[in-house]
Amino acid sequence: TAPFHDKAGRDRWGLLPADPMGATLRKITGEDGSRIVIRTRFTYDPSVQVSEKRVAATAVQQRRSLDARFPDLAGIPFEHSWAGRLCLSLNHVPAFGEVEEGVFSACCENGLGTVKSTLAGMMAADLATGRRSEELARYMDQPKPSRLPPQPFAWLGANAVIRWQEMRAGREG
Repeated sequence: TAPFHDKAGRDRWGLLPADPMGATLRKITGEDGSRIVIRTRFTYDPSVQVSEKRVAATAVQQRRSLDARFPDLAGIPFEHSWAGRLCLSLNHVPAFGEVEEGVFSACCENGLGTVKSTLAGMMAADLATGRRSEELARYMDQPKPSRLPPQPFAWLGANAVIRWQEMRAGREG
């Protein structure tokens, strides 16, 4: 959002959804006032490009989500809207390990980027430096990631799953 003053409770807080498809909200406060940062939508875009039109449509949905939670913020504009990328495997496991001598992979966070990417990076550093631990052994004890099916099946399936999960998340979205 654009900066605002004296609304939406304490100066700093964060909310994580019970459902992974629900909204993640954070209130941050700086010298110019407070802002709400909201993440609410997933889309499947195999081209890795998201159009401005799609970003604008998502911003409209984010506006509805924010207004439903904080009616007193209804007049505050969104200053920024953007899209990001995340990597998914069909079986929800990361692409992790030594992929060739001296080259390590720590990717495919499956939607929990901050937490899972941090853990994967820490485990890759341990693996690369030869530091063995129980945590690393557990992390490495996962199946290989499953690839998504070819197009158009991946597009149809991914979008059907996203819509079903959004409906399941309900008001958390």
